[in-house]
This record gives sequence, structure tokens and C-alpha cells, in this order.
Amino acid sequence: IKSGTTIFGVEGDSNVVNTSSGDALAAELMSGKKAWVDGAEVTGTIQTQTLANNSLNVPVGFYTTTTLDAVDSDLTAANIKSGATIFGVEGDSNVVNTSSGDALAAELMSGKKAWVDGAEVTGTIQTQTLANNSLNVPAGFYTTTTLDAVDSDLTAANIKNSVNIFGITGTLEIAPVPKTGQTTLYVAKDDGDLEKGVAWPSPRFTDNSNGTVTDNLTGLIWLKKANAPNATRSWANALIDVNNLNTTGFMNGINALDTSNSGTHQTDWRLPNIRELHSLIDYSRSNPALPTGHPFTNVINSIYWTSTTYAVITTSALNVTFASGLVSAGAKTTGYYVWPVRGGQ
Repeated sequence: IKSGTTIFGVEGDSNVVNTSSGDALAAELMSGKKAWVDGAEVTGTIQTQTLANNSLNVPVGFYTTTTLDAVDSDLTAANIKSGATIFGVEGDSNVVNTSSGDALAAELMSGKKAWVDGAEVTGTIQTQTLANNSLNVPAGFYTTTTLDAVDSDLTAANIKNSVNIFGITGTLEIAPVPKTGQTTLYVAKDDGDLEKGVAWPSPRFTDNSNGTVTDNLTGLIWLKKANAPNATRSWANALIDVNNLNTTGFMNGINALDTSNSGTHQTDWRLPNIRELHSLIDYSRSNPALPTGHPFTNVINSIYWTSTTYAVITTSALNVTFASGLVSAGAKTTGYYVWPVRGGQ
């Protein structure tokens, strides 16, 4: 009797049911298991399967409960690329594709390790130090420092004025000794033979067409008229004349500049010191002892004042004789010629 039915007091067997709703096939039942489908007993043929850790294949069948990392113990974060998630396991941030690397051991600091194109590389770059007694900069790694810490002599005071070395602008004034102008050899190893000193520029002088001449050797600017006051002057009056040149452009009442530039003047004119005035001398010449082709006018082959006092007798000042280039001293009350200068250092 069917389950749930009672006939003449006999209740149906709970196992007796209408199986017409069944539709399972043998291939849809686990192997060896029996079930009734539409009035017929069906024995299952589904095999129990197991995943393999060396294959991507998942064959059809029944699988018992497990986890994928139990099937393959290599399914761990340490084995998965950063940014990828495989079956719920996120990749380790340290696991990356190193194929873009191209560094060599010689391009990594000594003892440091890096991965390049799948291989671990140990660096060999040595740490180097600059030496204060050599220009050589050997290849290698350098720790942070400054060049003036390596060599304490790298200071503005040791660099030529206006020259910039590694960001330091020099302040050292260099006073090179120029050639004397002598080229005639009188005795072996004399001045005319050796011609020592800084070579004169060519041209030596530039006429500025404004009543002044620039000496391209020293950078000094001289009045073109070598005897602008047109008279000898005492040392004190020579200083007064130069001061008047700064304020009026006139000396001893006479225009010191070219007529075409009357009234045009600078305000830093001075009586030259002994080194400045003597720098004009060409020792190969006389009457006057000036370089060949000089553009000066009114040159007197006589004595000119300097602003330098004679240390032995302070009532005298040093002077230069342009007939010969001789340096001597004369009483400051004596009348000598005046030749102003400006510019320079």
C-alpha cells in the first residue's frame, strides 16, 4: 500500500511511493548507488574524482570536500604575482615580473642585492672618496659631501677674481708681470734673450675716440693727451688738477679731453701710482719709452708725477722719466708733468 494511504485499516509502507516524478539517469547517480525513477530501479555510475596538483583538468565526476591549497600546496601568496588573486589567494607584493630589469652587478652598490630578469644580482660598485691632491674622479659611488669639504683650499680667496669654479666666484686679484718689451739679445740669458713675462695684447692700446686710451694689457684708461695741463705742476697741484678733471673736465684751465667731447668726463680720474705709470714703459725704446704705435699725444720726454710718496724721504714722491723709463724721486714742490688715469683695480 502507498505511503500515506490506509486500506481496510492497513496503513501504507513509507517506502512505497509514486516514482513517476523521477528523471535521474544512472550517469547522474553516484557509482553503485540505487534509486527508483519512474517505476524502475536505477544503479548510479558517477565515479568519485580527485583533483591533481600537476594538471589543470577537472574531469567530470563527484568530488569530496577539500580545499585547493590542500590539493596543491604551491597555491600560496608567496607564489602568486602581486596584484593577482588565484582562487581567493592574493599575490605577495614582493612577487613581481623582473623582466624589465637591466642592471648589472657593476651598476649596483657593493653587497646590495636586486632581481634582474629573473636572477638575483649582487652589486659590486665600491664606495669612493675624492682626493684633495688629485683631479681624478674614479668611477664608483660617492656619499653626499661638498667639494670645499674635500679640499679646504677651494675658497673664493684662492680663485682668480670673477672666475667661477664649482659655484664659487673668485676674489683673488692676480697681478701678472708683463714683458718689458726688450727683444734684443745683448748677453745670453738676458731679458732680450728670455723675454719673460705676460705677452702684450695686440693691439696694445685702443683709442676710445673720446679723449681716452685703454691699455689692453692692464685695463687702465689713460688721457690721450699725455700733457693735458700743458705745463709742469707741483705734486700738490697735480692732485688738484686731477680732481678738477673729475668735476669739470678741465686741468689747469685747459680742456683735457678731445675738443669733440668737450664737457664729457668721468669722476674716477686719479694721479697714477708708481706701478700704474711705469706699466706704460717699453724698455726697448726711448724718447719716448712707449710701445711702438701708441696713440697718445703731447707726450713729453721728461718726468711725470706719480701719487706714490718716496718712503725714504716723505717730502718727495716717485716719478717716471719717459725719455728712458727711469724711476726716481723728486721733492713734491718740484714741477713735473701730469698724466691722469682711471679704471683698473
